[in-house]
Amino acid sequence: MGEEIGMGEDLELPGRTTVRTPMQWSNERNGGFSTAPEEALAAPVINEGPFAYDKINVARQRQDPASFLNWFERLIWIRRETPEIGAGEHRFLDTDCNNDILAQNYRWTDSGVIVLHNLSPEHRSVTVQLDEPLNENAQDILSDSDYPEPDPDRNRFELRPFGYRWIRQAGALR
Repeated sequence: MGEEIGMGEDLELPGRTTVRTPMQWSNERNGGFSTAPEEALAAPVINEGPFAYDKINVARQRQDPASFLNWFERLIWIRRETPEIGAGEHRFLDTDCNNDILAQNYRWTDSGVIVLHNLSPEHRSVTVQLDEPLNENAQDILSDSDYPEPDPDRNRFELRPFGYRWIRQAGALR
């Protein structure tokens, strides 16, 4: 719990309890998790350092459109709106950057999603061996940055360091 807001661990705690600190809901006492005295909590809150509850908490991130929590929620919604990934056929795609780029194609009914992830700390311009050419309906549905619109005449894509793009093309797929 807490990954969705980027909570840290308390490495001074033993074993798995390092990652089982109370959820940091707000900057109120005990992170808004409990009004109990600190010594009565089942596990101690993170109240010092860069991951302290006054710095990292749900209330603060809800107000920030660029927060990790809001990004995580967008990712969940996009994934839910992408039946190609859960119900479709999956296949890995060949690229000219085989060691750096994870390229996948998901197809379901008459739509497909091409998923590209740059696993390198370097910018990559990658040619992907697509099953069929992009069509005029191809559009980014999730990406780490604003990229140029997918070009139906090319199978070449730009990806920033550790960047990603999910590109949907609907209709007219065989």
